[in-house]
Amino acid sequence: MADKSSIRAAYPCLRFPTTMSIVDRPKSIDLSHHLSNVAKARLPSPLKGLLKYTTVPGMIPLAGGS
Repeated sequence: MADKSSIRAAYPCLRFPTTMSIVDRPKSIDLSHHLSNVAKARLPSPLKGLLKYTTVPGMIPLAGGS
């Protein structure tokens, strides 16, 4: 993947946003009214809770991940 500086050189008309502090960021918009009741009732996957253990040094992933 090309880095931003090489993309800027190839396409000088593109504008990349600068890093914004938390204070400068626009407020997030609540779009939950677009979700159905079924979507609102969904729970996170319990397998995602296991991701923190994949970064433990010496842990061998047996499920074929990275």
